[in-house]
Amino acid sequence: MKATWLLNTNQSGEHRCAYCGHPCDDTRPAQIKKTWSDWPGLADASAVYRCQGCERAMNERMDMPGRDKPQKVRNYSWLIESGGEMTPATKGQIPAIREWAVEPPEPPYALCIATSGQKQLLYRTPVCLDANNCVLTLEAEIINYVPGELYNALIVADRISAASGKVCLSEPVGVMMASRIMDYYSDGESLVDSWSAIQPTPLGRLVAFLALPKEKAAEKHAGDIIKRDVPAKAGGAGRSGPGQEQSLWVQTAGD
Repeated sequence: MKATWLLNTNQSGEHRCAYCGHPCDDTRPAQIKKTWSDWPGLADASAVYRCQGCERAMNERMDMPGRDKPQKVRNYSWLIESGGEMTPATKGQIPAIREWAVEPPEPPYALCIATSGQKQLLYRTPVCLDANNCVLTLEAEIINYVPGELYNALIVADRISAASGKVCLSEPVGVMMASRIMDYYSDGESLVDSWSAIQPTPLGRLVAFLALPKEKAAEKHAGDIIKRDVPAKAGGAGRSGPGQEQSLWVQTAGD
């Protein structure tokens, strides 16, 4: 079951949606463009219709409160709840997305995190049916996770970010980065071991996106830091400082 199922008010029909595969009628042409790049992601490339949910999910001119002009659905991350309620999040609202992921609503719901704004994602975002074993999409990647494990991993990642900057979370732990972390924390060695195990996993990629930026992470974990004046080092550690965080969002139209 995909997120578009939750957006359907009419969940029946004798046809199948070309995008998500859900039942649909013959009132909405599939409109698959020749420039469509995700052919393997289509439920049925030969189908000629699409469902109401996919029509809503692919809206390029959606009216949104607080916006002067219609918006493209694909430019936003979305929480879609059981009644079809759609809550968007912009590039400046990662804390809200983080809360959705750590403390999800009552299933069924769907959580789609867009990082580029260039791809249609909702038609392939799975619906989460179990609050203890969750699923979401991070761009095109489907990630299964346990909320408690995500919470604990975020604590580790935030502490790493406080020492080395958020951008370093997307890289394997190198010697210079490990040294900087151990300069910052009395338990730095175990922190390095923990993050080294998490970083290359799907959970690690999710955490790298959701973690706090360096300055906010340092404020949150100020009591843990034993050395605050560690100079920036080359080779992956210390390249980001307060006001220098590299955004993991890509500027998209309408933002």
